[in-house]
Amino acid sequence: MNAIRDALPAALAIAISAAPILVIVLMLVTTRPARVAWTFLAGWALGIATAASIIVVAVDVSVPRGRPTAAGALVRVLLGIALLALAVRSWRRRAAAGTPKWMTGAGSWSAARALAIAFALGAVNPKNLALTAAGMSSVLDATDLPREQAAAVAVFAVIASLSLAIPILLGTAGGPRIRGSLSRAGEWMTANGKTISVAVLAAIGIVLVVGGVRVLRA
Repeated sequence: MNAIRDALPAALAIAISAAPILVIVLMLVTTRPARVAWTFLAGWALGIATAASIIVVAVDVSVPRGRPTAAGALVRVLLGIALLALAVRSWRRRAAAGTPKWMTGAGSWSAARALAIAFALGAVNPKNLALTAAGMSSVLDATDLPREQAAAVAVFAVIASLSLAIPILLGTAGGPRIRGSLSRAGEWMTANGKTISVAVLAAIGIVLVVGGVRVLRA
């Protein structure tokens, strides 16, 4: 489906977000029950799906069908600029030390706390929200059929959650040896996650701006 294909880069960009992956690793290498990690994953996926659904429904209701091209192109330009601004901000803060305050104690969270924090991260985190909006703008350009839009939203949320699901599956099935590998992977993400995030945000931002400007000038 074209809608899913066009939204794929934004979903993959969300999937490589370092912070939620680190949370999962912290949960898996502590004594927390596996269900807490699964609950975090559910909250993350639900948050992304909720934000994506709201964006799609809002645009479907407010923008007349058959006239989305110029509006969609302008939205892409604005989203691209927002992503480039986030990339610059992340680059300037890349050397900041320490663990984010919201992540403190992740290894001891209850299932309810994990669900609430993950939902908020998935739904209202500025970077996630901008990337979700970028992905949904591609979906809205590709199809105006509610059935296809709903399928694209579901697939988008699944793809954006794969980077959390895979460590949980490996950690649950692999035991202590796999958890040691996950811990090392978490350390690598801590060291390199911001650089990767900056590169991805900048790349998608440039693509959105260039594509939007091209449509507006046509």
